[in-house]
Amino acid sequence: DGISGGYKNSPSTRMEAILYNIMETYPDVEVILFQEVVLQMFKVLKQKLPSWKLHKRRQLTEDYFNVTAVRSGAVGMRVEKTSSYVFPHSPNGRHLLTVRFNAWTIANVHAESGGRQENRDERVAQLH
Repeated sequence: DGISGGYKNSPSTRMEAILYNIMETYPDVEVILFQEVVLQMFKVLKQKLPSWKLHKRRQLTEDYFNVTAVRSGAVGMRVEKTSSYVFPHSPNGRHLLTVRFNAWTIANVHAESGGRQENRDERVAQLH
């Protein structure tokens, strides 16, 4: 959650803590999916994961976005294709980021949020 102002630590400090927790718990992790990443957080990802391939939308429409990180040089992890799709009716630039390699397809989806019926209907449509 890079855009919320309700945290005592900056987005970059929070991302450093998130990465530390992931790498301590799962040191052999090969793919990490992030949502609501802001540019400050993305800079930390580039700094802390220099040997990883970071995938995101090329043209950003909002201040936050999805990132799929794939460890470079991992066995069989040659990325063949990355694509993104913006949900056309999303007022918040929600989107799907897909990374394909070998027989794997990793889909990183940030669907519409909210508890109102129209939010739920939009979320269902996005997931279809």
